[in-house]
Amino acid sequence: MNNGTSYSFSFSYDLTAEPAAAPAVTDLVAFDICREYALPDNQVLLRSSQSGRQTVVTGDVLYSLHQCAAFRSLAEHNRRLQKLIPELAGQEQEINSVLNSVLDAGLMLSAASKTRELQPTPEDASPADRSISYCILTCDRPQAAERLLDSMRQTHDFSPGNRYWLVDDSRAPDNRKANQELCNILQREHGIPLEYFGPRQQAHALARMKQVLPEHTDGLDFLLGRAADESIPSYGRSRNWALLLGAGTPLVLVDDDVLYQRARTPHGSDDVALASTSRSADFYSSDDDWQHLLDQETPDPGSGAFTMALGRTLPAALALFTREELPAEALRHLLPIDYHHFQPWSKIRITSCGSLGDPGTSGNQWLLQLDAGSRRRLHATEALYRQHLQQRNLWSGRGQATFLNSFTLISQVTGLDATELLPPYFPIQRNEDLLFGEMLRYLHPDALQLDLPWAVPHLPLNRRNWDREQLTRPAPYGMLSFSAEMLARNRQQNPAEAASIRMESMAALFFSLSDMPDTNLIQSIAEATLARYAAQINHLNDILAESSDAPGYWRHDVQTYMANLQQAMFAPLPEGFALMEGDARTRRATARALWARFARGLGAWENAMNWARENL
Repeated sequence: MNNGTSYSFSFSYDLTAEPAAAPAVTDLVAFDICREYALPDNQVLLRSSQSGRQTVVTGDVLYSLHQCAAFRSLAEHNRRLQKLIPELAGQEQEINSVLNSVLDAGLMLSAASKTRELQPTPEDASPADRSISYCILTCDRPQAAERLLDSMRQTHDFSPGNRYWLVDDSRAPDNRKANQELCNILQREHGIPLEYFGPRQQAHALARMKQVLPEHTDGLDFLLGRAADESIPSYGRSRNWALLLGAGTPLVLVDDDVLYQRARTPHGSDDVALASTSRSADFYSSDDDWQHLLDQETPDPGSGAFTMALGRTLPAALALFTREELPAEALRHLLPIDYHHFQPWSKIRITSCGSLGDPGTSGNQWLLQLDAGSRRRLHATEALYRQHLQQRNLWSGRGQATFLNSFTLISQVTGLDATELLPPYFPIQRNEDLLFGEMLRYLHPDALQLDLPWAVPHLPLNRRNWDREQLTRPAPYGMLSFSAEMLARNRQQNPAEAASIRMESMAALFFSLSDMPDTNLIQSIAEATLARYAAQINHLNDILAESSDAPGYWRHDVQTYMANLQQAMFAPLPEGFALMEGDARTRRATARALWARFARGLGAWENAMNWARENL
């Protein structure tokens, strides 16, 4: 940086665009996502990737604008720039002049402008009478399924207009028999129309489908058939059957190891947010400590906005919570890269809620990267901090209704808008929910998730603890995480609008991955791993910088984790994917084979959903 007086501007307005409106006094603004074109004499042409507005600034100004990539008031941006850039200390008027000039050029995003676009608008048609599909997903846990359904009988109105399935992926014949008998008892003794959909029913439906779609046999077998090696986790396969069973309707997926009981947020408000941030957390020493959160007045976690919002436009979904225009503050935690995906035509494709008890994550490294309030609760005392790093007993969720364009799908009860084309889940491997979310955003770039401010108790029959030592170890990098990263890189480059065409291009992308030369795949794995480590180091560094008053035992763990990540960047990088059998070469070969089969499954999927609408 040069000194503060070196800032100079040269503007070249797009004369076809309207001048930017002046920001409201209470507005929050952020620097837009711009393409940058270097020019002589340390000047850069900036052009908004969305609005087409453009201007020329000096390199010094561009550096300063990059520090304005979060929604803040002009005064907050001014103070922050003076703190971050020593040369600007005391240059308040000069900074204001620069920021106002960029505002006039139309290259700052306005939170107040966005909230005016998204005025809550109630829908005329009530969705109260529409049929909803519920799929309970179970695998070799008949006791858990019975416990879930016992709780569901207490909290849920089994409407005759809805459809209910128990989708059984059990390997053991005795468990299949117990699950089918459970469905029979509920039908016979309680009048609950719960249909059993186990391996025999799945095989029959798959055979019928392949008769109609013989050219897609291999793809359908991969997405829906049972693997020869049943020791491989197949969480995605059950979800694919659920997507087909619910095709054409709003769909609710329910994991078998939850209680179907709404739990209030411990730190909530009635506000609504448009955000890009992750969930908050609170911590408990025992299940007794959170019993007071169970909501006895509105016990059904799938009621209200959870199902009513599915398929609605954003203004209509906002009207479920408020009829007033949102304040600019509602966008404070929204990233500029997500700003343009919140449009009046954006639809809610996913609804979710938090977890109480076991959050469902295999690793605990994310605990070090929580928001400031959650971190303070985590490290309140050293004894409790050590306990919470191992004991999986916490509330993880939102304090307010939150709309997102980046999907967080670790939700034991999930709503999906299956009235339109959705992608399939990858049928095997872990992180199938992460990849599904990225594929959904690929198909529908302006789709939104509504994460609701309540949770369900997630209580596996065999309670698990985290390994304390894994806290500061870099997390393994799996094939589906890599696949999601490749999709994210390609998404913005795809110009197509129709979901069907984007599905075809997504299949082509997976075929391309399957055909990647070995040297290129090794290089791509290395680059993705380094990018992942670097992002985590930078994020942890920012957390440390804003946590000067945090206790030393917590700071030591964060610093140790950063040091381990830095060490991993200079150690031999992985040449294959974690959590797969064989050496690195074998793992790469396995990944290629799986990508090719999944690509064929993607080619079959739209036809499969259309068939399911009429036949399941």
